[in-house]
Formats: sequence, structure tokens, C-alpha cells
Amino acid sequence: MANGAVAANGPSAPMAKDFLAGFLKLPAKPSAAAALEAALADDARLEAIAAAGHKACLAGHLWEHRAAEILRLAAV
Repeated sequence: MANGAVAANGPSAPMAKDFLAGFLKLPAKPSAAAALEAALADDARLEAIAAAGHKACLAGHLWEHRAAEILRLAAV
């Protein structure tokens, strides 16, 4: 995501909360393979997902964000 790749994930509340449209949501059933195949056939959809994921990653999921949170929790 940080480099513009599309992340694909099964049902995940944290991913849905943090990345909204920024990842490919896969079903929890064996139909995940079909969902991947359909997504791979839709370049425009993949580009939109990658752009949204990249934007969300840069906004709050870099090492700088993690370090700031660790320092905040440590009250440094």
C-alpha cells in the first residue's frame, strides 16, 4: 500500500475502518479466488483501490505514525 500496491484481505474490521476503499475485500468463502480473478480483470478498479490504499497509508500508517504513538503511550 505504501508503494501503491493493492492489498487483498478477507473480512477485517480494522482494515475496513482504517482503509475503507483502499483494499480489495475478499469473501471468507472459497469464492475468494473468483473475486481475485474478477479484480485482476478490472484495471480501473485496481488502480482506484491502490490509490485509496496509498492515500490512507500515507495519512496514518507510516513508521513515523507508529513511533509517535509509541512515544505518546510511553508519555515521553
